[in-house]
Amino acid sequence: MEQRHRIIPYYSIMAASMASAFAIWLGLDRRFLEKYHFRWTIDDWKLVEIPLLFATCVFAYLFARGMFRGFSETKPAPSVSFIPLSYLLLAGNIVIVCLSIILTMFHREYFGWNVKELGHIALAQEFMIMVGLILLMTSAWSMHKSDLRTIFGLKAAWLCGLMGAGVFLLLMEEISWGQHFFGWSSPEAFKQNIQNETNIHNFYTNRFEFIYYSAAFLCFVVLPIVANQIKKTGFDQLRFFIPPASFGLAAIPVAGLMYENWGIFIYQVYFLIGVSLAFVAARTGNGLTRLSMLVLGLVMIGSQVAFLGLGHKLMSSYEIGEMRETAIAFTLALYGVWLISKTYPIVHHLRPGSVGHHEKLNDCPTLAGKAGRD
Repeated sequence: MEQRHRIIPYYSIMAASMASAFAIWLGLDRRFLEKYHFRWTIDDWKLVEIPLLFATCVFAYLFARGMFRGFSETKPAPSVSFIPLSYLLLAGNIVIVCLSIILTMFHREYFGWNVKELGHIALAQEFMIMVGLILLMTSAWSMHKSDLRTIFGLKAAWLCGLMGAGVFLLLMEEISWGQHFFGWSSPEAFKQNIQNETNIHNFYTNRFEFIYYSAAFLCFVVLPIVANQIKKTGFDQLRFFIPPASFGLAAIPVAGLMYENWGIFIYQVYFLIGVSLAFVAARTGNGLTRLSMLVLGLVMIGSQVAFLGLGHKLMSSYEIGEMRETAIAFTLALYGVWLISKTYPIVHHLRPGSVGHHEKLNDCPTLAGKAGRD
């Protein structure tokens, strides 16, 4: 009974803070996915929405702490051990965030031109997506050759192939199906496209961004962190494709890097949950892990202040958002590295025919042992 009384206030405060934040947001009379331009001046403090920010911070911190504890007040928060790949991801994402600050402060013209088609930043983003695609398809082929079986009725190779197909569509949309490189004129059907390009996402840019950013946050940050807390039967079959919690912490910058998107309430929630996760992980970590998480949390906060303060000086309004997509592309590429590094030793241990026709992926001790390892 005592445990129940300790948990109820936790959920009550979290629900009340979210309800308050949502009510304040509704009072601002904003559309759900409408973008806004901010100027950090005394007259525009209402745009910073201090009460909304406070209420959302309370919810985000409690939610982040709950993710670590399995939403229990009595369960201790586990410490997270970083693997080398997670440190690489963390370092790369922090570099992307710091580079964004530098470009916003000192090199706005270069920034504005090079997030456009065939610019240095745009090409780097597309290259990293292509790397992720190649690694995903290589993993799918390796699984197919080794006859690894099944996840929710699908062969492991098919599920990996489906992820690869999604990344292929993403890459083609980013390069407008080759138009950026070959320079053809957009067909008549695409004349109403916002940028007059041969792609679908610029017909509904805000909606596609919402799907893309939300999927990145949920798949690369939330799922790796909560996976070890999920004990439901059948979920173990999916663990093979979920990176460790340290990967999710290193991917937190995919929830940041905003200027015009800051006025979209759900993105503020993602950002504040990400920052809270960094500080919660710092409390439970030791040594380099604690220092890394503290640095990440402070960099995320500092960068967002800089973007809100200087974003109105940019040539366009979407440069910082493009850097967010660069962080997502980098995270995707390293997810491909993680998956193929996990698949390679397994497919060499399990030659074709060594796994039974109806055997499931988590039935193999080698797979089950690796799937939940941090």
